[in-house]
Amino acid sequence: MDKINNFTETKILSPNEISSNNKHISSYQKIINEAGYYFEEHKIITQDGYILTAWRILCPLNESNLDLFKTRHPVIVQHGLIDSSYTWLLLDNNHSLVFLLVNNGFDVWLTNTRGNAVSFEHENPKVFDSGKIDSKYWNFTFHEMALYDLTSNVNYIKQKTGFDKVDYICHSQGGLIYFILYTMNPEFIDNNFNHFVSLGTVITTFTSESHLIKLGSYSKFPEIVDTLHINNILCFNKFFYDAISNFCKFFNRPCFNIINFIVSNNFDTKRINMSKLFTEFLYVPAGTSSKNLRHWMQIYNTKRLAQYDYGSWKNMKIYGNKTSPEYDLSKFKNYKIKSLLYTSDKDPFSNIDDLNHLTKYLNEKYVTVKRMNNYNHMDFLWSDDAKEDIYEPIVKFLKYDKR
Repeated sequence: MDKINNFTETKILSPNEISSNNKHISSYQKIINEAGYYFEEHKIITQDGYILTAWRILCPLNESNLDLFKTRHPVIVQHGLIDSSYTWLLLDNNHSLVFLLVNNGFDVWLTNTRGNAVSFEHENPKVFDSGKIDSKYWNFTFHEMALYDLTSNVNYIKQKTGFDKVDYICHSQGGLIYFILYTMNPEFIDNNFNHFVSLGTVITTFTSESHLIKLGSYSKFPEIVDTLHINNILCFNKFFYDAISNFCKFFNRPCFNIINFIVSNNFDTKRINMSKLFTEFLYVPAGTSSKNLRHWMQIYNTKRLAQYDYGSWKNMKIYGNKTSPEYDLSKFKNYKIKSLLYTSDKDPFSNIDDLNHLTKYLNEKYVTVKRMNNYNHMDFLWSDDAKEDIYEPIVKFLKYDKR
């Protein structure tokens, strides 16, 4: 059983308290409070002892009766690869997906997977100290995120809100862990999810144009990582993130070029207002384990959507076979969760060819594929255009689709 009763949460601050305590609250809480919303931080302990950070946006500050939030349906909003939930707060509150959801009566939970800049704790810090080179903490990939993080988040949020099911909106890797979980435990998805929405949908990375994936795949990345004992990638301390944030406020283009390199060779966009984006830029990139990135690279190289490949000898010991087992997408023949899957012709991670590996099994009665024009992978998160093109249709879908 998940340890859903072991948690901590921040006090819900009144508007006056928010004003008086402004110097002592976190940057993400400050953004949420100043936008006019109540905020809670939760710590969720997974079955394997990882402590995940979740941010809950309850309701507008002008909602005097806080008991009303008990009627709000919970929506999990999950970030993607080497990212954090801070990414959903980079748009102003007039264009933000999360604030649009709250304004339309939803109880919004921004969840963070293990190993990013704001979610790096464990029940047993002596053995699983994320700051030590030889720590066991970083021994995970998206497989564990699916098996433990997603299930723990759902169970905890259901327990806190009293709802039987949640809605789930995600970007990139956030969708992959949902798909992986379904191949391993379809009953959990069927019994706990009401709607599913995926932005920048990624299934296999077989056709990825990401520099981060391709560079690692065609280089000595594994050997370098092992030799230098690098257990995490692009995960920095608070001092370094503050320095990046201050630098990017004044030098937008160099920061944008770095993101461009990480994401693809065709990321440049006219949809993103860079000067506005970098005003509150923090915890981007937010990092992940080296093993997780290597797992992505294995899928790209082998063209197999499979569990982590340890090599034939260790595979035999762990899996009972020389090759790692594949995730069986054919199980989606029985998938009946009402879903929206967004992809784009300009997304280097997400394209229609990649999506076809999954959609060939899906029933159009339950799943709708939305192909956007001229949206890159980060436009789904940071473009002002996304509110009208994507976010408002999502809210309409969640509010008025009846199951």
